[in-house]
Amino acid sequence: MNEREPGASGLRNDYLSRLAKLHRPQHPASAEVGSGERDEIIQWCADMGFFPRDSERAQLARHIDIPLWTALCLPEVSPSGRALINRWWAWGMVWEMLFDSYGEDSFDGFLQETGNALHACLAGETPAGNTSPFIGRLDEMFKEIEQKHGKAWRSRLSENLLGSFHGDLTEKFSSHRHAIPSFEVYCAQRVYTYGQWYVTEIAAMEMGLDPCAKFWQHPIVKKANELTMLHGGLVNDLCSLDRDLLLGKTHNGVLIKQEEGLGIQDAVLEVVGLCNRAVRTVLEMESMMLSYSGSVLGVQETEQVAALFGTLRTLMRGTIDWYHQSPRYTAWQPGEFSDDAPFPSSR
Repeated sequence: MNEREPGASGLRNDYLSRLAKLHRPQHPASAEVGSGERDEIIQWCADMGFFPRDSERAQLARHIDIPLWTALCLPEVSPSGRALINRWWAWGMVWEMLFDSYGEDSFDGFLQETGNALHACLAGETPAGNTSPFIGRLDEMFKEIEQKHGKAWRSRLSENLLGSFHGDLTEKFSSHRHAIPSFEVYCAQRVYTYGQWYVTEIAAMEMGLDPCAKFWQHPIVKKANELTMLHGGLVNDLCSLDRDLLLGKTHNGVLIKQEEGLGIQDAVLEVVGLCNRAVRTVLEMESMMLSYSGSVLGVQETEQVAALFGTLRTLMRGTIDWYHQSPRYTAWQPGEFSDDAPFPSSR
């Protein structure tokens, strides 16, 4: 990297410099989240057997800060809908922690239980056997979705969650083998490993979009969804760069571009440019799709297309806003944030 100030101030300046280069599709926003929302999601995780001690709960509150992300990225969703999304996002965070915590001798059992549970949920069934609280929570959420929104949304979300599971699994095995994918392959995986895909689908469900509407299958809509997910994943890579360097992690878009021959600053600019092109392309796709919808789709589907692209815009903007505002990425004093300080933590 270029010469910078030592310590936390230098890290913070580099971090803010990267953020400043990112384009938003809308003006920045801010949000206030009550302590009750954070306490609720922390207790929900604790009920699965995670973070039972007060000190761990305090760390978790700062570490994930899910309610702030949801408020910034999905302001059009109702409070009850955001509460559901918070639980799904927290379940995904615990999932990743489990992925990282299991040793080689017990990992296969975890994969088998999780994989079987996901396939059961996809089939609309209850996972068999004595399942862990982690799997029990998943079953509860799918039953809630089917009761409130019907089987079609349950099936759609099951497919998306299964895609994220396979993406995380591929990345984990690649990391264990110290295999570094090409940047092209990494970007294809990042669409699924960042975890926003199923969260966006839940937002669409909560806004009343039809899971069986034909616009979902349109290539412009599919590509816009993929670009939005890739944008979120690569923005995360930019914001987690310092910590990934410290920990020797390789699955970061910037570090993969460096592995392919770019200097670190050129790699940063390359990834920033890709993020900004994704924003511009999604806005162009929105204009194209709404023009197409007006001539081919009915009024109801056209309104749903507009709502979906509005969500993609706020998601890209809110993601950047969150990295500016979340304590998870703004704790810079050594000792202030457990072993993550003064480095931003990664997702």
